[in-house]
Amino acid sequence: MTVFALTAFVLLSAVVGCRVMQRLGLASCASAWQFYQVRAGEDLYSVSVLWDVSPDELRYLNNLTSSDLQEGQVLKIPLGAKRMRLPLNLEVKDSGNTYTVKAGEDVFTVAVRLGISPGAIRELNKLEGPDLEAGQVLKIPEE
Repeated sequence: MTVFALTAFVLLSAVVGCRVMQRLGLASCASAWQFYQVRAGEDLYSVSVLWDVSPDELRYLNNLTSSDLQEGQVLKIPLGAKRMRLPLNLEVKDSGNTYTVKAGEDVFTVAVRLGISPGAIRELNKLEGPDLEAGQVLKIPEE
């Protein structure tokens, strides 16, 4: 079953009060999603990485037309998605290291390559969106 088909199944199950999921032993829930409140500097990509859910799935679930999110915005997250563990200290600090952007990279691809949060990269470098220019030098946040 594809992720999209599973998402459609989860949404359909929510409409009928999770009865289908309960009968299949997949959940004993009142809804098919959990909720997440967006923090400063986060965008659709960083939230998708945080919850290990595709950006397209989050966009579909939340009827979003762009990757931009507002601090305090509440998003539906598919039930069963596991939140990645983050350090308790959420303050973004400069590690003193830099990264030079390659052609075709955006904040999300750089974050995945380096194993750090896209939101942290954006916050430390005061970036408005996910787009980057080849040759742009980014400050790298401490882990």
